[in-house]
Amino acid sequence: MERADRAPCADRRAVAGEVDLARERVADAIGATPEEIVFVASGSEANNLALKGLMLGALPERRRLIVSSVEHPSVLETARHLETRGVPLTIVPVDANGLLDLRVRR
Repeated sequence: MERADRAPCADRRAVAGEVDLARERVADAIGATPEEIVFVASGSEANNLALKGLMLGALPERRRLIVSSVEHPSVLETARHLETRGVPLTIVPVDANGLLDLRVRR
């Protein structure tokens, strides 16, 4: 519901200012720069961003992704997408107890 005493764009600017302030505070708390802080809307978005950022930003000879077969769909789908982009992918199965089956060869 729009308030009569404030324009919608003023509200957006105020929110953007608060987000920028939060970004600066988080960066300061962990010894980062504000530009290194990215807020996302969900864990799925975070998984996607992290995996793509790491794999596509790595040197080609350093690209290799290993995930378990019981990862969240956001991880598995992103991993499979990265495989289509040339990132070698290994999906490690789990046993009946949900433990990784480490007999999988590289």
